Amino acid sequence: MSKSLINSNLRRQVSNLVDSTESAIKITKLSNNNVKVNRRLVSKMRNLYTISDSKETFYLKKSAIGYALTLEDNNYGMGSTIMRLDHNIGKLTEDIDWYKASYVRTQDTNRRTTLYNRISSVQPELENAREQLTKHLKSIKIA
Repeated sequence: MSKSLINSNLRRQVSNLVDSTESAIKITKLSNNNVKVNRRLVSKMRNLYTISDSKETFYLKKSAIGYALTLEDNNYGMGSTIMRLDHNIGKLTEDIDWYKASYVRTQDTNRRTTLYNRISSVQPELENAREQLTKHLKSIKIA
């Protein structure tokens, strides 16, 4: 399955959930690209996503929404797992960005090899963390 097909299927599923009125949890997409989960507002602030009524910050919007859902469901174990995975994804993404920027700037062959190896070692970790996050987000019960 291609990435775009998976993304469109996921968006359709989220739209169906948002349009659903049978659930006790109401997810509303606001016009300013914010999302409201019942009374909690998920908004972007300085490249991180925050939730009203919570001091936590998230690298990914879907993590913030998932965490808000776990708060509504009082599932704190799942919430801490989502938070841990999100912070790990943020750290690994920043590491890769730094390695790539350093790789472009340096002319030293040994340094370039080292940076290339670091990128190669961190990339699978990032992909694994993203897969784990997606798996945990899909396991959240909304209804």
